[in-house]
Amino acid sequence: MNVAMILSGGVGRRFGGNIPKQYLLIKGKMVIEYVIEAIRNSGVIDKVLIVTNKPYDNMIKEKFDVDVCLGGEERNITLKNGLDYIYDNYNCDKIMIFDAVRPLVYPQLVGEYLKKLDQYDIVLTAKKITDSLGCYDIHEIIRDRYYLLQSPEAYRFDLLYKYFDSHSQLTEVAQQLPKELKTYLNFDFHNNIKITYKHDLVVAEQLLGLNEINSKFDVKRLKEFLGKNFPEETEQWINELPQVIDCLKYKWKFDDYLVNPNSHFGIIIKAYSRQWGDIIVKLIPPFIDRFDGELNLYLQYRDSGIMCPLYDYDRAFCALLLKCGQPGSCADFCKDNIPELRKFFDNLNEKLLICNNSRYHDYRTILQSKLNEPSNVKNGKKIDAYVKNANELFDKYFSDSDKYLLLGDAHKYNLIKDEDRFLAIDPIGYIAPKEIEFARFMGTVFTEDLENVETLLREVTKFFLNYSTQERILAALYIDVVFRLHNTTFENDDDVLANKWLEVLRVIEKVL
Repeated sequence: MNVAMILSGGVGRRFGGNIPKQYLLIKGKMVIEYVIEAIRNSGVIDKVLIVTNKPYDNMIKEKFDVDVCLGGEERNITLKNGLDYIYDNYNCDKIMIFDAVRPLVYPQLVGEYLKKLDQYDIVLTAKKITDSLGCYDIHEIIRDRYYLLQSPEAYRFDLLYKYFDSHSQLTEVAQQLPKELKTYLNFDFHNNIKITYKHDLVVAEQLLGLNEINSKFDVKRLKEFLGKNFPEETEQWINELPQVIDCLKYKWKFDDYLVNPNSHFGIIIKAYSRQWGDIIVKLIPPFIDRFDGELNLYLQYRDSGIMCPLYDYDRAFCALLLKCGQPGSCADFCKDNIPELRKFFDNLNEKLLICNNSRYHDYRTILQSKLNEPSNVKNGKKIDAYVKNANELFDKYFSDSDKYLLLGDAHKYNLIKDEDRFLAIDPIGYIAPKEIEFARFMGTVFTEDLENVETLLREVTKFFLNYSTQERILAALYIDVVFRLHNTTFENDDDVLANKWLEVLRVIEKVL
């Protein structure tokens, strides 16, 4: 059982006034109410216990329908009373402790902390010290040795209950527990304001407005990928997103919006604009060298009927404003979609431009560079051998071919239905033989139906024979699957997708 305990026994002597600060209102809600809502909206908490003092215990129990017990005059006594109540009434495995006067907690944080307890004994909210640090009896202090600790915090309940001492002089509970326990410090919870003085209510109101925006950006895939490769840049970019969104909302005349949580190369927002109607706003991190290439593709093929209409763009924020296609209308290779897919690829084959512009990515150069980037993963040697074969195959079939300006990522999820046609989104911009464009679509079809790869390979290859020979299509398919397989070893934390690509390659090798 997962239990959330909210400490709400404070009387707010520093704050002043007759009502404890946790029961004052921000935007029409009690401060403590924001904490309770975050816990409940997390979906991972089984019981909520609030430890408070009279005369507020009955009011809290009735208003919020939670369990309540009485606290004490000091924080440690309040905490001890809560732990005893949990021990006597629940079968608690994991506990998360909150302060009623820290209203900026959010649902995803609760889930993240409890999940961390599968690997750690203690999870603490920490904050780096950015000011200079002084001491009354030490002259020189190295700031980087220290950090601040805040709530919320999470524990394995049995350990906390065993070692907690309500008479300890330590202000941080975790410091009472044995040093050898595994502790995780979370430095990523910013703006975790504590309501201490009256002006904090004003600050909290402003931050809660930003928090509503931040809570929409639960884009774990993006954070995991970009955070691993660009940790400092990603943190700064995500922290700036609320201000960026405010500017774009005004410029492009939209209010509420939804965020697609699955992208790992940018933020995708669906909204309604008072000027353009249903729109998509794409925000591309400025540090991944992708915005200019993608924008140039939209502009280059703007009137071709290939690309999704681009309404506007903002270079300062690396943002694109696009027409919104039909939701859930990806280009599956199925009987119903074949006529529209044929129209799209006929048009694409006709409109592709021969190009050698150096501002786009040269596919051959990237493929060659993979020879010098060994795959340090399971099956790494096999993958490196595939990379060598792919380079040799490229030289055999495409060394003298014309180079075209390709979208570079025209798979099923990047072809969106617009009335009776498919239009492309999220281009990368490769300079490569045109067969690579078809191969990118084909590869994704196979990974989603591994049991029927051999049958699908015949059908999809036949579909693309309108635009090239079978030998060149199959060679391009082998090359691009290897290209994506190698990328996967650096972009994914597990080998699930890599194994799919390996299975596809096994089938392609039979017919090459």
